[in-house]
Amino acid sequence: MTIDEKRELISESIRQLAGDPRFKEFIGAVHEMREQAIREACMADTVGNEGMTRAALGHIRAYEDILTLVAEYSDQLSAES
Repeated sequence: MTIDEKRELISESIRQLAGDPRFKEFIGAVHEMREQAIREACMADTVGNEGMTRAALGHIRAYEDILTLVAEYSDQLSAES
């Protein structure tokens, strides 16, 4: 599958999921998990441990990547409508 085919697959998947309340719940949960990871990254135990800091930052980045991907495709779909 080419990169363009993958992009189209993602776009179509988000188009189908956008109106589903379960998808909105999923996105809400990702937001909450990102906020929790941010709080954990700021805790003294995490800040004092390089491995825990890297893990916390990795979690934050993963949640951000999911949210950014969904936002980009949602914006694209809105522009097409």
